[in-house]
Amino acid sequence: MVRKRKVKVELRTTFFLKTKDGHTEQVSNGILKQSEVLNTMFNDNCPDSTETTIPDIAGPILKVVVAFCRLHESDPPYVPVKIGPAALSFVDAMFLREHERVFNALIHAGDYLNIQRLVDAVLLYIRDNYVAGQRMDHIPKRLGLENRHDFGDTYEKAVQKYISLFRKD
Repeated sequence: MVRKRKVKVELRTTFFLKTKDGHTEQVSNGILKQSEVLNTMFNDNCPDSTETTIPDIAGPILKVVVAFCRLHESDPPYVPVKIGPAALSFVDAMFLREHERVFNALIHAGDYLNIQRLVDAVLLYIRDNYVAGQRMDHIPKRLGLENRHDFGDTYEKAVQKYISLFRKD
């Protein structure tokens, strides 16, 4: 019986993701595999289903997420880099440059769908293009973050120490 289930999964090549605002994205199995949540949902929990609703992600953001995943559809499984220097690929940098205005939503969507490659790529882009060489008080302004609280020197030193772990120097 388990064997029949696997055969059914492999026969399905097209899946549909619906958003809370009614937008639908058609995706392949290669895109599903990049999201642990979607992969589990379609292949383990609902092997006969080809459609699901993603309630916490808006249509335009899901479209960007799917486009990012299409860039890596034929790549080997993503292995996150441990703490230390990591490099953002040129393809990812060019893609993310076009979507800077929605970084917060992309990180949320990547986290919600458990697409670690997307979350890491956005954070590396922010590191390389927003954080590197900037004073701490300028970074929230460049990222469009509001209501920044001043936590004092201890907080600033802790943040600087954490950021230094990811610097390319």
